[in-house]
Amino acid sequence: MTAEALFDVEALTVKKDTPAVLSQNNHSGDIAESAFLKEVVKRGWKAFAPWGHASRADLCIWKPPASPLTIQIKKGVWQRDNQCWKIMIGSGKPSCAANPKDYGKRYTRYGRGDFDILAMYVLEHDAFVLWALNNICGKSSINWRPESSPPMNNWHLLDQLITP
Repeated sequence: MTAEALFDVEALTVKKDTPAVLSQNNHSGDIAESAFLKEVVKRGWKAFAPWGHASRADLCIWKPPASPLTIQIKKGVWQRDNQCWKIMIGSGKPSCAANPKDYGKRYTRYGRGDFDILAMYVLEHDAFVLWALNNICGKSSINWRPESSPPMNNWHLLDQLITP
């Protein structure tokens, strides 16, 4: 007797022209989230992650007995012309889900209370830069350079924001 499968494997077919990475944005985001998870667990935090990409926070971290923190993680994109890394401070919708001629409907800025920390992953340095969301609300993007403030790997911000 064979075990029952979760789905019909025979029904799953992959076209020959299907790319190995279906969405580069999600792939980069998954790498950044995994790197962040590794770093906070090494630093003694417990971590909880929602499944999928539809929530405001990518991760919830907790050091009992303090209150948990919610984290939005973005991969910084190198801007060759400006010699900096950049992230958007908001979420985009696929153009098919909104009017493609109205940028305002395709992009929603993050607001106070959406999460606690915005973390930029700088892949080229395998490092993070952290901001308290309340300190950057109202902006649509952040440009960051190594000589900028805050410094790279400013993990102390997490401990500063927790409240017992």
